[in-house]
Parts: sequence; C-alpha cells; structure tokens
Amino acid sequence: MKIFNLQSSIFNLLKLLNSQPEIGGLKISDLNLRYIRIKGDKLITAALRMPPGIIKGGKVADAEKFISVLSELHSQLTDKPKKKINVIITIPDDNIYIKTFGLPALASANLEEAVKLNLQMVSPIDFNNAYSDWEKIGESRTNGGQIEILSAFIQKDIIDGFEKCLKEAGFSVAAIECPALSLSRLAIEWGTNTNLEDVYVLFHVSTNGLGFNVIKKGKFYFNHFVSWQSIYGDKRQVPFDDFKNVLINEAEKVLKFYETHQSEQIKKLVLVSPRLHAEIFKIISEKFAIQSQLMAIKKFGDLEPVWFSAMGSALRGLIPRFKDTIVSLASVGTEKEFRQQETLSFIKLWRSVVLSSLTFLVLAFFIADWLMVKTMSPLNEQLTFTKQPEIFEFGKLQQEAAGFNQKVDLALSVREKAIDWSAFLERLKGLTTGNNVKIQRIFIQSAEAPIMFSGQAANEEAAINFKNNLAGQSGFKDVDLPLTSFVPSGGAVNFTLSFKWTP
Repeated sequence: MKIFNLQSSIFNLLKLLNSQPEIGGLKISDLNLRYIRIKGDKLITAALRMPPGIIKGGKVADAEKFISVLSELHSQLTDKPKKKINVIITIPDDNIYIKTFGLPALASANLEEAVKLNLQMVSPIDFNNAYSDWEKIGESRTNGGQIEILSAFIQKDIIDGFEKCLKEAGFSVAAIECPALSLSRLAIEWGTNTNLEDVYVLFHVSTNGLGFNVIKKGKFYFNHFVSWQSIYGDKRQVPFDDFKNVLINEAEKVLKFYETHQSEQIKKLVLVSPRLHAEIFKIISEKFAIQSQLMAIKKFGDLEPVWFSAMGSALRGLIPRFKDTIVSLASVGTEKEFRQQETLSFIKLWRSVVLSSLTFLVLAFFIADWLMVKTMSPLNEQLTFTKQPEIFEFGKLQQEAAGFNQKVDLALSVREKAIDWSAFLERLKGLTTGNNVKIQRIFIQSAEAPIMFSGQAANEEAAINFKNNLAGQSGFKDVDLPLTSFVPSGGAVNFTLSFKWTP
C-alpha cells in the first residue's frame, strides 16, 4: 500500500511539472453547448441549452447573449472567473468547406509551398477573406504517385465572431474544427465496429442537418453536409417522408461521387444519431446494398451520441500541442495567443518551483543553525570545568559551525544572484516584434554559457539589422550571427545567432 501511494505521488508530481495543458472539447450548435474533458478514466462534462436565435446558420447571431451563455458554462467548470479554460471548439458544419486534392509525389520536396498555391486555386470562397488549413492524409501510387491533402476553408468573420465571444467568456481556444472531423476521429480511434482497412460512410444526423463523412483506411477523406435550413428554411419540424427522400437523394450523391473518383466500393454505413435508428437502417437496407451499424465506442460506452462530437474534440485535446498538425480553422492570432499563454504558464510554474525549493533550503539551513547554536550553549557552560583535550574538541566544533554558516551565506548569495528569466523573455519578445523577427527556438544551457536563438526574418538584411540592434542593447554581449546559419524558407530566411545575457 505504501509503494502504491509513493508511485501515485511521483506520478502526480510529474504531471504537475508537465507543460501539457488540460484541454477539453466544446461542441457548439444552434441549440446547446456540450463540454467534455477526459481525465484518466473519468469524464468532466457540462451542458447548457441555448435559446433559439443565438447561433443561426452556423454563425453567431447574438454575441451578447452568446457570451452570457458561455460565461454560465464557464462558471459550471470552475469557481475562478478569471481562469482560462482551454478548449478545442467544434462549430456547425454549415459554412465549412472541406476538400481533398492530390499533388504529384515530386512536390514533397517543397510541399508547403505547393499546398499553399493549390489552396488558393481550390478555395470555394474568396481566399483573401478566408481562414484555411491543411494536413497530409496519405499517399497513393496512381498517376506516378500522389500526395493526398485534406483542406478546409471558412469565412474569417464567422471564426472571428466565435473567437471574440469565447475569449470574453474566459475560454482559450487551442483549435477549431467541424463535427465531421471530430466524429471521424472518434470513430477511427475508439470505434468498436470499424478498423483501419475499412472504407465506410459515417452518417451523422444532428439538429443542424445531415452529414456524410467518408473514411478511408483510417483517414477522413470526404465530407458532404446538408443543412435543414438550406432545405426547409426556419421550419423546426420535418415530416418523416421528406426526411426519407432527402436521406436517399443525398446518400446517392455521396456514393456515386466516391465510386466515380475511387476504385473501392463503400459497403458500410456507421450511424450517429440520437433517435430514429431503426427507421434509418430500414431506409438504407431497402435502397442501398450496404451494411448499416450504429456507432459505438470502446471507452465510456454509455455515453449518448449527442456527446460524440465533443468527445472527438476532447480526444484531440490529449495530443501534445507540438504534435497536433490536424486541420484547425482558428485564426493565427488565436493560435499564437494560446502558445504564448502556454509558455508563460510553464515559466511561472517552474519559477514557483525553483523559488519554493530555495526557500525550503534556506529555511532548513536556518533551523540547522539554530539547533547548532542551542546545542553549543550548554557546551560553553561545561568548558569551565573541562580539561584541555575537551577545550580542543570544542574549538573543533566552533570551526565546523563557522564552515556551516559560510555555506548558509553562500546559499543566500546564490538566491540573490538568480536571474529573472521571465523578464529576459519579455524583453527579447519586444525586440523581435519591433524588428519583424519571429522566434522559433531559444536554448538556454546555463547563466554563463552563450544563449542560442533561432528565428525567421523577411530577408538576410533584416536578420543582420536585428543582430546589430541586439548588440546595441544593454545586457546583450558577444552577439554573433554566422552567415552560414542563413537558410531560405518560403520567401523568408531562417537564422541562428548566439549571445550572452548579463542583467
């Protein structure tokens, strides 16, 4: 039992010192908010219904009321109003455009530039007014070798509306995605009736509409979404016969499109729906020669389907931030702010750990010194009655006590000379912002060793100007920028310089 408690304590300490933030999944729909965070073998959940009209057509229609509902959800999750709650947001599919395209295998040498060019070409909306992102989902041998790219697009003002409200309500956004991506992730990673060799349709029936997501060999490949509003306007009730006709027509479109572009055939449909399971299975079996199954997950099997989108985003929240290369439609400003907040939290945590440790050591030295003095007092009284050998021993004790006090003074001196790295980082951040230089990496080995700085500038001249500006600042010494460190990167230039810092 004692061994288990020790292991548990060590695990909790390591978890505390880990810089990976806790991130939950937040599903936003026209009628409700659903939050999930995975904590070991437990789920932390919260949900709120929203009055109609706050979110309409996948957009924020009433920002003031939306902030109020988000703030109420924030208060359910924490009793600290100023605490930032990290989330990966799932917003309605209505205005999100997902496209998959291929690039020649030769483009892998300069993949990022090739993808950026193709994004502008395939974007279904004005690219200058859109947020977009992409990820590599696979490779094929057709046409001499192809790299498969998944891309997503949305108008900037829609994302800006969501981000502004979330920020005011105390939420920090790590990424933004649509239900098609979050549900597919859950089916691929935790689905009990799917495997990596399957090609199937993940069919999602929600309050916003019908979503058809094609998953091919463990990768999200294609999405087709039909909103109720685009068919029925503002009607809240849909006759079953109309629902049946829409389901058949849209399913036929998806199956024909896939069969036209791929050699494999879709033989399975996995359903995510809160109700009408039997009716939907009957429609599919009568009209299509494919197998129908209800989606089930390996963990938390009693979770209702209405939570699946939020659960899929919560799964993404478990991925370390530096490994998360999945499509996100969050603005660049939001992602940058999240990384800065994560960095500052990490620095503050370790600063507290170091200061607490030094305080404990100094306190221990003082207590030991006090005990030593208290022990020496009776010895002083006995010296009057001791012989010469005993006086010699007492002198030896005095020498040891003096040495001990010197060590205490040395520890206090070390504490006074400790460098405030947070102030240094804030100053360096200001210098890079003023010189249009982006920080990529800072390596600090010790207070005496040179600090290595990796960054990106518009050109070599800008990098050299930054180096000269840095050399002219107080506290920065031995600034060195080797010309061999310049590496072109997408119209800019990466560089590495070193310097010493003396506050």
